[in-house]
Amino acid sequence: MKRKSNNKLAMLLIIVMFVLILMPSSISSAAINPKLNSSEKYLFLGREKSNEFQFKVSDTSKGWVYKWVSANTDVAKVNSKNGNVTATGVGKTKISVKITDSKGKKVKTLSSTVIVRDLIKKVAIKNPIETLKINQEYDYNRSFVTESGSTKKTSSITRWTVEQLGKEVDGSKATIDDKGIFVAKIAGEYEIVARVYQSKTKYNLWLKDPVKYAKYVNAINTTKVKVQSSLVSLVQASKSSIRAEFSADMRTSGIDKLNTIYRLYGDQEYSTGFEKVTGVKFDNTGRVVTISLNSNLDYNSTYRFKFAGISETIKPVKPDKTAIKNIRFTEQLIDVIVNDAQGLDLTKLIEAVDINGNVLFTGDEIADKLTFTYLGNNQNAYIYGNHLYMYVKGSAGMVKAHYNETVYDPANIRYDVIDLEAIGTVIGKTLDTTINSESISHQLNSSFAIPNVSIDTGWKNSFNAASGENLNVFTRYKTANNKEYQLADFRYESSNLDLALINGNTIYFANKGKVDIIVYDKSNTIVDFFEVIVLDSRRLQSVVSVDNTANITLSNSSEINDYIKLKYIAKDNLQMPMSGVISKVTIKNTPKLMAGEKAVSITSGVSNSSGEIELIANAIGAKAGLYEFDIEFKSDNETIKQLVRIFVVDADKDPKATSWRLEIPNQIDLKDDPNARVDINVYGYNSSGVKVDKLVFNTANKGYKLLVYKAGTLQSKGISGNMISAAELGAGIYSVVIQVQGNNHVSSRPDGFQLAATTLLINDSNVKEVQSINSLVKSGTTKEVISSAFRFALNGQVLDINTASQFSAVINGPTQIIGNNITPGQYRVETVTINNIEYLVNRTIITY
Repeated sequence: MKRKSNNKLAMLLIIVMFVLILMPSSISSAAINPKLNSSEKYLFLGREKSNEFQFKVSDTSKGWVYKWVSANTDVAKVNSKNGNVTATGVGKTKISVKITDSKGKKVKTLSSTVIVRDLIKKVAIKNPIETLKINQEYDYNRSFVTESGSTKKTSSITRWTVEQLGKEVDGSKATIDDKGIFVAKIAGEYEIVARVYQSKTKYNLWLKDPVKYAKYVNAINTTKVKVQSSLVSLVQASKSSIRAEFSADMRTSGIDKLNTIYRLYGDQEYSTGFEKVTGVKFDNTGRVVTISLNSNLDYNSTYRFKFAGISETIKPVKPDKTAIKNIRFTEQLIDVIVNDAQGLDLTKLIEAVDINGNVLFTGDEIADKLTFTYLGNNQNAYIYGNHLYMYVKGSAGMVKAHYNETVYDPANIRYDVIDLEAIGTVIGKTLDTTINSESISHQLNSSFAIPNVSIDTGWKNSFNAASGENLNVFTRYKTANNKEYQLADFRYESSNLDLALINGNTIYFANKGKVDIIVYDKSNTIVDFFEVIVLDSRRLQSVVSVDNTANITLSNSSEINDYIKLKYIAKDNLQMPMSGVISKVTIKNTPKLMAGEKAVSITSGVSNSSGEIELIANAIGAKAGLYEFDIEFKSDNETIKQLVRIFVVDADKDPKATSWRLEIPNQIDLKDDPNARVDINVYGYNSSGVKVDKLVFNTANKGYKLLVYKAGTLQSKGISGNMISAAELGAGIYSVVIQVQGNNHVSSRPDGFQLAATTLLINDSNVKEVQSINSLVKSGTTKEVISSAFRFALNGQVLDINTASQFSAVINGPTQIIGNNITPGQYRVETVTINNIEYLVNRTIITY
């Protein structure tokens, strides 16, 4: 037995040895799997260290031989022995390595893709420009040369910045997008910088730390541009002064150092001494500049105003009362010294102007025809004669000026009555004499402004603020020579550090209470203080119905679609408009509704930036009766409820209309909608005042004719069927009249009867700018000539006449305009209308 076991063991050992002898090579081959260190590699032509790569094979065996090849050596070449790849051109190629063992037997072939990119070597801003106007867009373009010499294709990216003193400017001053479109909102000199990066990843790293990743900027080029204010208007301000309105604040422009304007003789400019500038005065925005001259303007001469590349002519207007078209206050916000025994002479703040805004007479010159009324609280102020007396600091009110005079018009051989009014706002101030009393003439005013908002939003001496918020404070005052101090001249201190903390001109309000902010000048003298009442953090405090629509009557007529817009204003605890307030409507009570019967519906809404919320209540097809709705207005944890009652009457019970009303908006502002239109709706009401019928334009028995009048003159343009184009009519006060059309009319009125009428006020608060570019231009089409001679802007945005949907111009001149072509000659461009916005030009051009 023992011998048999030994024989079996010997046999097993022989088998194991045999297996070990046969298996090693197969086990080794299965374990080795050679790979390249990259399956795809990007190289960058011409860039040191980035234009080459060392391929390596992993998991190799002793005695192997490697042979490297490139499929396209025009893109990349490879060392056949060691696998080092170098970029030679732009494109894509395959790098392969054939592996053989020590006996020359093929082991494996590996390959990788190599992509060679072409980066920009040099960049240049190819269209620099020396000057631009505020809000004028300019498209900067760049040219480049790549490492391969290409000027058309590249894999690099270019990013633009606007800088001053080596730092990127705040977006409130100027911006430039990735396409190079630049626009500045504030005048000044800017540096436009074009930087080139390898990729967006490298650019984003550079953004995080420009110093650390400065090497990621492959190329750079810069150019400078001066952004200037544009001239909006130039008018006569008095017998010896002119007034220029600009598109931006001019207080730091240097215009206060203007020496002279020029008198023109032919095309020659002369300064005889009479045109010398004796004073420059700014309004509280800095945009309106009044320039006083050494002598009265000559009504037979033409003058030229020139400043910082701006050139404009003005022809003085001789005083003529028949040409007076308006009166106005010289300032809309008027400071009045309280407890001043002399009072404020209001006549010195009045101007009588012509249709173009030229001042024909000062208030002193028409004082005997002026009367004034104080529209505020009579406990704060009163008017005696033409003088206003105020005796409560911080109080405010409105003053109405009324001018009435009968004048003879010799041109038309008749007497005309001039009856005009103007409104101004007055605020009670105190006279400050604590700082260098010999140099201070009047008020010290202070104003808050949140970041990125103009400081000229209004000057006050007391404010409300919310705890937990920051506000910036600005201070101004005028010295005897009208020089205004800069913001750096003032320092601020808090009277209570528990309520307000100050850093520079930023105030942080920490807790509720009343705190005084003390103002110091540069000599560290206290010049004034103002009071701030710090309230709770901002929260919803009130929601008020604009039209007091708490009780409403609607008709359920299925033909009329009777509805009403419920308008509300949401305000916070600082009485400021509050956005984001959500409304929720819940039906509280309804008439008993049977199956299939319909109820009144009210939409929901969210308040906008002006705090306005608009809901629509619709009663079409609703069951008659009383409906009650709870409207819940919510913001964070604050909720305010309003109860609305809607009484729906059954139109079918008394369907006969006994009266008719024209229902249109009473007021439209073209700034809100440049293409505003008014749809005419004429509704019939029964004896109970319920809406039961509607007239249909131009039908047999329900037709009507639409007539629109301005100052008694029937208008033709802007009227299309039963629609009024407010843009085509233009700003003004219009009478809208509905006449019966046809016999057997549903109203039982004869043809031509005036059935209804109302007044429509069209405002145009658009800021329209006209800038003269060239007074001498090449003749051509009307568009070509006008676009070469002028530049037009609407609310700061320059318009492109060539892409405008609508364009027309009123041009007068002795030389003929043939068709749409302007022949060589001299012309007076009266008005230009672009996209239904009319610009008053009134300027002369010469075509050649």
